[in-house]
Amino acid sequence: MTNDYSDFIDSAPDTAGLAQLSDLATDLYLAELAAAEAAEKAKEAQAKVTHISERLIPELMASLGMAEFVTTNGIKLKIDDVYRASIPKARREEAHAWLEANGEGGMVKHNVVANFARDQQEEARALRAQLEADGLNVSDEQKVESSTLRAWVKRQLEAGAEIPMDLFGAGKIERAKIKAKPESMFGE
Repeated sequence: MTNDYSDFIDSAPDTAGLAQLSDLATDLYLAELAAAEAAEKAKEAQAKVTHISERLIPELMASLGMAEFVTTNGIKLKIDDVYRASIPKARREEAHAWLEANGEGGMVKHNVVANFARDQQEEARALRAQLEADGLNVSDEQKVESSTLRAWVKRQLEAGAEIPMDLFGAGKIERAKIKAKPESMFGE
């Protein structure tokens, strides 16, 4: 007696389809490698731009007593002040308290966030005050928008005010900026 297993045998996949799938897998792998390499090159290029524009050129122009410079091929450089600010997470409460105590509390935004499952649409429409009473997962967050903080730091420093720079992760750097680009350069 011979057993007939034909009902248990799936038809084999098309060999041309398998070859195409194998090629696509290789293409995907190579594309991911190329994308990672391009991202790394972009990161390195941006680091070079930052080093030249925020360190080398401003230092040299300062030593030469210059604020603007135009090359013979038409590139115009100007030194601009750039302000940075970002409250360190570990010092957020302290920074917010300082802003409140110094009349700048309006910059601090207060967000109340509640998380709902898809089937909790009715509860999502309920009043915010009712959320904790309903036992829902509610978080309470306060923050200062980075652009608001940066603009405020700029105004304060330009007005000569003393502010705790480290508390706000604040600083001022000088950055060279190309203001005019040459019409034709490098044979273009």
